[in-house]
Amino acid sequence: YEQEVRRIARTKLSNIQADKKPQKIAGIIVAQRVMKTKRGGNMGILTIDDRSGRLDVRLFSDVYDKFKDKLIVDHLVVLEVEVKHDSYNDSLGANLINLWNISEARSSFSSGIRLTLKHHELGQHFIRQLNDTLAPFQADGSPVWLEYLGETAKARIQLGQEFQVEPSDDLLYRLKTHYGEENVECCYE
Repeated sequence: YEQEVRRIARTKLSNIQADKKPQKIAGIIVAQRVMKTKRGGNMGILTIDDRSGRLDVRLFSDVYDKFKDKLIVDHLVVLEVEVKHDSYNDSLGANLINLWNISEARSSFSSGIRLTLKHHELGQHFIRQLNDTLAPFQADGSPVWLEYLGETAKARIQLGQEFQVEPSDDLLYRLKTHYGEENVECCYE
């Protein structure tokens, strides 16, 4: 996922700086702690790792309640955070604003899925096969484009709104299995 998430969250954790503006970061949740607040609610602290560094991210009660079902250790997440210098620990810390799993991040930030099709590689049941592959993933999500490369022509075709999909790992895996790894791309333009 590293190349893909860098197109959404450009800054590695090792390069993150304190800033008043929200920043997008991505990483694997490697640890999670939950504490009770003075008011009786829950507050969470996530430790995020992107192989370049680690960052503790605080989730205050309302934010924790909103995202607690997505806080799964060993899962990749994209976060929007406010990064501050923590003078108590003399380190950087972050407060969570928003959180997406990888499928949600693709839906929110990608411009769609591009499928490159070469005329000589298509079988006679191509349309049915493509429809059968996309059908289980159809949702109000990402558009699908076909980059068709024919013998004497080429075209870019955006499939209709009814063919929008949830760009999950499972869908991308199935498309890559049918059409080749190099012919399937989640685009961030």
